Amino acid sequence: SAFEGAYVKEPQVGLHNYVASFDLNSLYPHLMMQYSISPENLVDKSDIDERKRKITEELKLRNTK
Repeated sequence: SAFEGAYVKEPQVGLHNYVASFDLNSLYPHLMMQYSISPENLVDKSDIDERKRKITEELKLRNTK
């Protein structure tokens, strides 16, 4: 096989029932764009901690009024 770790079953000639084909080549990039999933969108842990701190502080201020 051309891809290490992949398994491709030998094809059987003929017509078969209940066969589906998925176009994962276009699906994967589409999902990456739809959900902003890419290495460029990786958020550093320090940014998350700072955002959590700001949100927590804002919630405390709202709840003390």
